[in-house]
Amino acid sequence: MEDIEFKFEPLYVTFVNLVIAGIVYLVLRDQLSHEKLDIEGSVFFALIPILSGLVTLPMAFKMLTGTPAIQLTNDSLVDNVFGITIDWSNVQSLEIQGSWKPFLAINLKDKDKFYAGISNPFKRLFLRLMFVISPGDVSIYLAFVRGTNEAVLATAQVYWNRYYGIFD
Repeated sequence: MEDIEFKFEPLYVTFVNLVIAGIVYLVLRDQLSHEKLDIEGSVFFALIPILSGLVTLPMAFKMLTGTPAIQLTNDSLVDNVFGITIDWSNVQSLEIQGSWKPFLAINLKDKDKFYAGISNPFKRLFLRLMFVISPGDVSIYLAFVRGTNEAVLATAQVYWNRYYGIFD
């Protein structure tokens, strides 16, 4: 079975990056326009959009270079939104959760095995913290992915079932 790719949603990724850049610009412009600079205030108000930009800017570059947001292979699901790979052998279930902000929620058989596969300790910690508040053990925010949520879920389920020989 050939690999299936779901591209990034260009309008959403571009919009999020422009909003973050605009917030950083407004905060820094406001701080620089005053005669007395409030460095602590600038850093505090600019920190959240800058940290958000660290997540969305790589997505923008991946989108521009044609890297898919999600790639389904015979052995794994590759999430290029966060740069992780999930082996089908470790997937317990797949489902869509949330209606306003839909996620592809992936429940794992062994979370420790998944996190052990992430070599960067900062990324591992960031993902652990982020996935604590998201649905499922691992979640993919589907607003960043082009295509319908149901199509992403259905295709992922077909690949997951084929891995176990259910639909040969």
